[in-house]
Amino acid sequence: MKRFTAAVLTLVVLVATKACIYPFEVDYSGTEMPLVIEGSILIGDETTVKVSRVSNGLGETKAVGPDFTFTAAVEGEDGTRVTASGGTMCYLDTRSFPASQRYR
Repeated sequence: MKRFTAAVLTLVVLVATKACIYPFEVDYSGTEMPLVIEGSILIGDETTVKVSRVSNGLGETKAVGPDFTFTAAVEGEDGTRVTASGGTMCYLDTRSFPASQRYR
């Protein structure tokens, strides 16, 4: 039982140190409602990116207009890059990306 607990603890520590999130701040000073971009880069799986707009001060969002399109990209440290376009959501194929790199 001690070996199992040690193995699980080691696995948790490895996952916690390899699954880092690098936050960023956006300097927003426009008059339109800001865009909300949601998504997580999932290496070994398909990455989904969703775009909406903030609709009020409560943090609620509403859909962007029907004529809205965007292009999302995921880029690795070695220059590996994949892009996709969509209206409110797009899917990027990151299944073959190596987990040994950092991505943005």
